Amino acid sequence: LEIPLAFRFFLNEEGKFRPNLFVGPSVAFLLNARRSNFEVRNPNGVVVGFPDEVNTSSFNKTDVGIMGGFQLNWRVKGRQRFLVDGRYTYGLTDISPAIPRINNSTISLTLGYGFGIGRRY
Repeated sequence: LEIPLAFRFFLNEEGKFRPNLFVGPSVAFLLNARRSNFEVRNPNGVVVGFPDEVNTSSFNKTDVGIMGGFQLNWRVKGRQRFLVDGRYTYGLTDISPAIPRINNSTISLTLGYGFGIGRRY
């Protein structure tokens, strides 16, 4: 579960099309980790199998990172907008205490429909 905090810079003040850039911190919480059944061949040529396993305890429970991206949004009517959002998140925390220097890295593409709430300034 990832919770980002985005600081946005809109490229124009008003209009039907309002693109923006954003950057900010992100915190993520581990919900579950599962290793799928797979086999590997060791240096001696022997095939070693690994069964399905829940391995949540092999990873840290939280990850702090930084994210940035862009959003394109078009006004549909009133304060409703259609959104296209692309972002990249890089985890700054090692995710495994057993293996150093393993970080999360995520690319996301989101399509959405936004509804304006609250008082307009």
